[in-house]
Amino acid sequence: MQPSTTTGGPYGAWRVSSKALGTDLGVTSESGQRAANLGAQLLGTPLGSAFALLARVTGRKPLHPKGVLLEATLRRNGSHVPWGVPWLDEPGHDQGIARVSRSMGLPSGMPDVLGLAVRFGDDASADGAHDLLLATTGLRPVFRHVLVPRRGLLAPAYTSLLPYDAHGTRLLFAATRVGGETTELPGALPVIFELAAATPLSPWQPFATLRLDQLANDAGGDGDDERIRFDPVCNPLPGLTVSPVIVGLREPAYAGARSGTPRTR
Repeated sequence: MQPSTTTGGPYGAWRVSSKALGTDLGVTSESGQRAANLGAQLLGTPLGSAFALLARVTGRKPLHPKGVLLEATLRRNGSHVPWGVPWLDEPGHDQGIARVSRSMGLPSGMPDVLGLAVRFGDDASADGAHDLLLATTGLRPVFRHVLVPRRGLLAPAYTSLLPYDAHGTRLLFAATRVGGETTELPGALPVIFELAAATPLSPWQPFATLRLDQLANDAGGDGDDERIRFDPVCNPLPGLTVSPVIVGLREPAYAGARSGTPRTR
């Protein structure tokens, strides 16, 4: 699952051995895991309170207050490195919806952390909804956890920032843009991304392409984004789970950010 390989292209180039990966920054002892969970909850609760206060004062979400909804088509080719998760390892096709946004809602000419959220399926389907949330970060190890502000509404690369769990293996996801340099909508459409997975320290392994288009019923091109709220904890990707540490940190903060605001991301 964690081979020693070299990768290049949009992800840069480096070599990482299986031995060097170790536990991929994971907490292995039971006591350490409990301490990490408690620490996340202690940090997440005040963050949630701060975001809730800011939402009341401003009358809007403090994070990603405005975005644009787009049609999303995911074509999965299957990963050359098996992760033990059929959604990653096997070919397939998913249709859904995506939202691009700026985290602080600053004017597009100013640097801001950009977000890309994608949903496949829905609550009414047998498998339910599955959400993937990405933000602008670096692509190399360590920098995958560092937020990078960008101008415009579209970035050349995004990652999931925090890891998912795939049967004991911690995985990150990246979306790197294929061609095109326009950063504003609707002029940039259609937008194509390559999706890849990796452990926190290993090379990225492509497994799918993501195409973003204007919604069929959105003739105005403004993508009304008041209709949907993305949540990777409640709507995890197929065969993957979110670490309890991430849940303890993220959920109180996002609950506070959403309180008293419209039902969006």
